[in-house]
Amino acid sequence: MIVKDSEKTCDLSKGLVLLMATVCGFTVANVYLNQTLLVSMSASFHVSAASIGIIATLAQIGYALGNLLIVPLGDIFERKKLILFLLFAICIVLALNALSINKTWMMITSLVLGIVTVVPQIIVPLAANIASDHNRGKVLGNYLNGALNVGWTQEEILEAMLQMVIYAGFPVALNTILTVANEVFSEGTERNAKEKQNDY
Repeated sequence: MIVKDSEKTCDLSKGLVLLMATVCGFTVANVYLNQTLLVSMSASFHVSAASIGIIATLAQIGYALGNLLIVPLGDIFERKKLILFLLFAICIVLALNALSINKTWMMITSLVLGIVTVVPQIIVPLAANIASDHNRGKVLGNYLNGALNVGWTQEEILEAMLQMVIYAGFPVALNTILTVANEVFSEGTERNAKEKQNDY
């Protein structure tokens, strides 16, 4: 893959890493957090709790379609611009979703929201490309932590790792995956130790 001029390797600042990790966490939450609101939705739209489950299903279907149709566009268009466009689209669709007046409107906006909520799948390869070799594992570890904290499944994490292999090459990806795993597990161990100390 040819790296665009704007995606050349560099040392990412902590602020930029934090911003990108936060974006990953918040955007992927769009696909999952609606599940906690299904009962409230069924009451608001005066439909059965069983029938409102289609909202969560459509968000997941949209997410799959986004991975199929939008993520590959990162190889055609500049990823930074694509990410900004998708974030703008997410804001518009979320506003329309919040203004839903019936179940049909909510179904349509949930499907479209799932489609445009593929920002993490574009940010991860971007970060893999522009992070310097010695900093790549730590940077991607931050994104993975953000994803884990908002409920990414094992399959989605494996998909992100696969995309890293495709975009960064196997040797770099293998080294990065091992470094990321070490970062994530170390942070998790430290967090658990602090929580145990606070309990006492």
